[in-house]
Amino acid sequence: LCAQPAAMLGDDAACVRLDALGLLGAMASATPDALVLPNQVLAAPGWADDPASSVPVRMTDDCFMQASTAVFDGDMAVRERACRLMGRLPAVRPHYLLQTLTKRVLTQTQLEDVEQNAGEGEGDLSITTSARLLSADAAGAFVVGLEDEFLEVRCAAVGSICGLMVGSRLLRDRALDVVVDMLTDEMDAVRLAALHGLFLVRHVVELSDAHLQVLAGVLDDVAEALRHRAQEVLAAVRLTSSAGLLLVVRALLDTLARCPGDRAHVYAGLCSLGRRLSGLVEEVAGRLLAVDSPYLTLEPDVHDPTYVGVLVLVLSSAASNPA
Repeated sequence: LCAQPAAMLGDDAACVRLDALGLLGAMASATPDALVLPNQVLAAPGWADDPASSVPVRMTDDCFMQASTAVFDGDMAVRERACRLMGRLPAVRPHYLLQTLTKRVLTQTQLEDVEQNAGEGEGDLSITTSARLLSADAAGAFVVGLEDEFLEVRCAAVGSICGLMVGSRLLRDRALDVVVDMLTDEMDAVRLAALHGLFLVRHVVELSDAHLQVLAGVLDDVAEALRHRAQEVLAAVRLTSSAGLLLVVRALLDTLARCPGDRAHVYAGLCSLGRRLSGLVEEVAGRLLAVDSPYLTLEPDVHDPTYVGVLVLVLSSAASNPA
């Protein structure tokens, strides 16, 4: 059955190829662990002579391979559908996921490294010497999707990558830089998709200071929707150092001077940070309130929005950790 929709991916009509992707997605969702022979319909020349072509693979992995190939389709709608399908296929093996992030076909040694790392954190994984990943034509499918000229394809690729990152530690380690880079895309819709994705994975990734700097840069955007979403992401990401917290807090406070209309969103973000990270807030409270100096200073202006923001952060922290 899997060979029929795979063959339809080569049809001249784009509507047929779109329906074929829908069929592949339905089959993978219904029987993800069913074993099938890898399809040879869209394979590279010489594929039939490869011994790996006779090794059964899981239905969901085979459909993922077919969708990866469709990312290179000439029709924009097909490429978008393929990118979205890749993010919805259940329980795809880690080595298939990683191959979509590089245009170089992984070697057997690299496969063994993936097997060892995946076995430590993602359950059992068996890769035989004849196991096949994506064909050379389909390798780097997500890379191609993120570089597509149409914003719809780029948005779909970003959303699928982040959805897959939730369930794969290995993919999180490799894909986080890629997703953060999409925050600098020229189109608002793509940047917003990247922000939605980062919010989705906020509980399972930790952003470095470099990542936080890029994210804070979105706060300078003229688009209100982008600024508000970036504020929500900054308020929700995992932070484990006082330096990271200071970076985020100062970025949010700087927004108050540039965009007074964002005051409610900024205060809500600071309140959330205070409640979640009371221990870190305690470490930086003195610097933020300017009470750690041995010299007397002017009495702070209680009407200053920046000072009020600091108070929101500190008092929210005290409320959740009164000790």
